[in-house]
Amino acid sequence: MATREPKTGADKRVGRPSKADARAKRAAANPVVSMDDTFDIYSNKFGRYVIPKAYHMRVLPKILAQGLVYERRTIQYICDNAGDGDVITGGAFIGDFLPAISAAMAPGALIHTFEPNPLCHEACRRTIEINGLTNVRLHQVAVGHKTATMALRVEDFEKGEPAAAQSALNNRAKTDDPGYTAVDVVRLDDLIGPARKITVLHLDIEGFEQNALRGAAAIVRRNHPKLVTEGRKTTEAWLAKAFPKQGYTRFGAWEKNQIFSTDVPAGQAAPGTGRVRVKDDEPKRKGGLLKRIKRALGLGGKARAPGHGGGRPAGGRLAGERKGASRPKGERG
Repeated sequence: MATREPKTGADKRVGRPSKADARAKRAAANPVVSMDDTFDIYSNKFGRYVIPKAYHMRVLPKILAQGLVYERRTIQYICDNAGDGDVITGGAFIGDFLPAISAAMAPGALIHTFEPNPLCHEACRRTIEINGLTNVRLHQVAVGHKTATMALRVEDFEKGEPAAAQSALNNRAKTDDPGYTAVDVVRLDDLIGPARKITVLHLDIEGFEQNALRGAAAIVRRNHPKLVTEGRKTTEAWLAKAFPKQGYTRFGAWEKNQIFSTDVPAGQAAPGTGRVRVKDDEPKRKGGLLKRIKRALGLGGKARAPGHGGGRPAGGRLAGERKGASRPKGERG
């Protein structure tokens, strides 16, 4: 009786390479260049990015190593809505949003960004420099609802390496505690003058988005910018209480971000969670709740890290992106 040869990733679909082969091909086309003993240079179609070598196992470098774009739908939304005004985006991390947004800005408009973590700030400064982004203003501060000096976590205690996404303010820690550093906290209203027109305000600051919005009250009331906030803490109800005259409505939600606007046409507010089931850069939960519980307990199948689905804003794919391109999955840092 004849036996069948096991299928390999390359021949499951005749004539089509496996995902691993496709990833390897993209990586070969986008080689990582060593900048010095501390930083490497990655690239994609929008520009080049300086990333600390200590972060090489994080998800963002893995995405950039294949020449792909992280949170491309969020970047597209910001670009589409920048208009003739300025954009506020932060925390900047290593500046992975900046080259694409910079190219979309109107003449004379500026990007205002901030990054308090010293290692990330230096990486972002170099990203701005090697891309020649003259319309970006980078500040080494954290933002909040009042001026202060606070402790910022700069070490990943579990891994014993510099913190990336785990870098966050801690009002219970002291600035001289091991693994922490002192940073200045300022209000966005003080950082950016009233003469600047702000069209988009994007905040991804590890749970401190509401405090930052309180510190940007004058900007919000004066400009009514589109709001892009990470996580689920900021809601329509909270915005209605904080800014009752502005009338913010949630327009959508994708890539861990929520989108709020004051000019959402009637009937186009996001229903339910605002998610649309489409292919995303970020991981999706596979299987039902029972299957995920079994994986977590080791009772069946391989345990998988929980992920997050997403949707597609107006604008669809970023310009030049291949339809159906596969993407690595995971968190930013």
